[in-house]
Amino acid sequence: MKSFYLIIFVISFCTLEAQTPVLVKDINPGPLGSAVANFPHFQIDDVIYFVGDISGKRDLYSIKDGEVEMISQICSGSCSFFEVFFLRFQNKLHFVKRIDSKFNQLWSTDGTVSGTNMILDYPGAFRSFGVGNNGKVYLSLYNRNSFKDEVYISDGTAAGTKK
Repeated sequence: MKSFYLIIFVISFCTLEAQTPVLVKDINPGPLGSAVANFPHFQIDDVIYFVGDISGKRDLYSIKDGEVEMISQICSGSCSFFEVFFLRFQNKLHFVKRIDSKFNQLWSTDGTVSGTNMILDYPGAFRSFGVGNNGKVYLSLYNRNSFKDEVYISDGTAAGTKK
């Protein structure tokens, strides 16, 4: 019987002390809303990144100091099979942006529109990417023109990205 009262006390205490969610920004006003549940969320220092899916297109957003900013559209059109790639490198978020079914781009951002830059425009598909023990990013790519897998290495800048 004691455990029953303890469970009731804990449930009532949690209910009384729980915080009510607060809407920071409605990124897609109207009856359709948007989805964020099945996409990665990422935090670097005091910036939180998330992807919003609005009617099949995907946008990258950041939240800093309670302010929500749309950073970039990462896929426009039919994005249902487009995987979202995030990588933290040099205190920036690196992400893949799908231009169309044949071209993808690698971008980096510090969480602001002005601090978002394209690193690589690529005629093919991104397979994966990761950071090596030498402080460089390695990109595994599939070239749709030559039908070959390729590896690129990058220091996080367009000028420092080589095949």
